[in-house]
Amino acid sequence: MRKALLWAVVFAFVTALPQFIDAADAKNVWRTFRLIKNGGLNTNLWQFNDPQINGISAVTMSIDGDRVKFENRPNTAGATTWLQLIKNPECVKGIKVEITMGTDADPTPLDGNFRVRIGNCAGAYGPQKDYTWNQLVLRNRLPADGGDRVYAGMALQDPQNNWEWMYDVIYSQLNYPEEVDGNTYLLTMTLDREKGRVTYSVQGYGKVVYTIPEDIIPGWETFWGIGTRSDDAAGSGTVWFGNEVEVLIDTDCPVDNTRPEVKRTVPGHEQENVDVGIDKIRIRFNEPMTYWQNTCEDGSCCPKILTRDLSGDWIEVGQLCEFYHNPLNTFIWSKPAKIANLNPGIEYKICVPPNYFFDLSGNGNKRYCFRMTTAP
Repeated sequence: MRKALLWAVVFAFVTALPQFIDAADAKNVWRTFRLIKNGGLNTNLWQFNDPQINGISAVTMSIDGDRVKFENRPNTAGATTWLQLIKNPECVKGIKVEITMGTDADPTPLDGNFRVRIGNCAGAYGPQKDYTWNQLVLRNRLPADGGDRVYAGMALQDPQNNWEWMYDVIYSQLNYPEEVDGNTYLLTMTLDREKGRVTYSVQGYGKVVYTIPEDIIPGWETFWGIGTRSDDAAGSGTVWFGNEVEVLIDTDCPVDNTRPEVKRTVPGHEQENVDVGIDKIRIRFNEPMTYWQNTCEDGSCCPKILTRDLSGDWIEVGQLCEFYHNPLNTFIWSKPAKIANLNPGIEYKICVPPNYFFDLSGNGNKRYCFRMTTAP
């Protein structure tokens, strides 16, 4: 495991006065992004991301008056469910939401190790450009696990190794509630990369402002959401999200509707005398890209490596489905084991299908092909 750069624990003590986030700069404006539209989820702004556990949804979502209701069933350990903000997330700098926690009397009672939170991928951080996960959390925990709590933090994870937790960059526990059950909370989380500052606030429980010691650069993905997670088999609960979600928008942020373009490949297009034992191919785009690709089980949607047959037609010789992502703009492919070596003195073509790689605004790439010739 990589050596931690920083470990900081800060305990926030609060007064009886309500806590509020400082006024934003003139270019940063709070706008209302309602969860509900025409009696259902406002899918122009939000997407319901719900994992399937043994073929069954981890959460039942419904509209309950002017709130969105999540009923999280037990036996879904590790299940993370989101109302994900999909309206230009690259221009978002914060979320403010009212959350009501359920009680033991609800049909799906609050139980086990269960949390509700605002979540954000802050970007790439540190010399290894690791995935930075940022969250503000209300957590129901059994007394043996430390009891209920309100906390915030930013951690580094490895998305290409099953989201392995690496270490906390920052972590803070706000004032402890006696119980999170049955109470309503106003949560606010903001991230300002320009100032290197992240702010967490839960009205009545505290406010914490961190100055981040290193730059967080755009990369890996752009994610903002509100949601739930069960951390053990007993973890379950009913929660409500208020309809009037406030979103902090950077009004100077240009809306990106442009497809990313390939800027460079290694080997380069029409490069000759390429080593037949080459095992790495790089594709670099002209802007930051997300870490994920449009994968499929049978590999039919993956980039292809092709060569010519005796008639001169291009035929497929392999699929390029396994990429490592540099969180700026580069994807690195390792040659599949079944292709031991390329043949000498042969022209090869590599084709990336459209909408396989995506930029931070969700725009897919155009179809792109490049050719190379191996050394004789």
